Amino acid sequence: MNEKLTILLVEDDPITTMLVKRVFSAFSVSEFVSRPNGREGLDYLIDRRTQSLPFPEIILLDLNMPVLDGWGFLDRFRDNLYTDGLGIDIYICTSSNAPEDIMKAKEFSFVSEFITKPLTVNMLSTLLEKRRQRTPDLKKISQ
Repeated sequence: MNEKLTILLVEDDPITTMLVKRVFSAFSVSEFVSRPNGREGLDYLIDRRTQSLPFPEIILLDLNMPVLDGWGFLDRFRDNLYTDGLGIDIYICTSSNAPEDIMKAKEFSFVSEFITKPLTVNMLSTLLEKRRQRTPDLKKISQ
C-alpha cells in the first residue's frame, strides 16, 4: 500500500507557510492544507468530520495567531474532537521557548512534541519519518 500523508498547518505567517509547503511538496505529501488561525483550523477539522472524511495525520500548530491562538485550538480540539486512538500527531511549532509554554503543552496528552522555530528541512523530514515508523504499513514518502 503506497499511502501518503495529509498535513494541516495552522500558522498565520505566510513565509513560514510557504517554506513548510515547499518542503512537504518535495516529500510527496498527498495533501497539504494550511489555515491562518486556530478557528479556521478547527472549522477544517469539523468539516472533515461532518463529511465523514479522515482527519490529517499530522497537524503543525503555531501558538501565537489572531482570531484563535494555538492554546484555544488545543482546548477546543480536546473538548470537541479528540478521542483516544484518533491517530493524529500534533506538533506545536512556535517561536516561544518559554518554560511555561513547554509545561502548558504537556497538559495536552495528545500533543506529540513542542518544537521551537525556525523550522528546518531536517526537522520536518524527521516528523515524517517518525510518522512512517509509527505506522508500519505507511511506505516511506521521501524520495
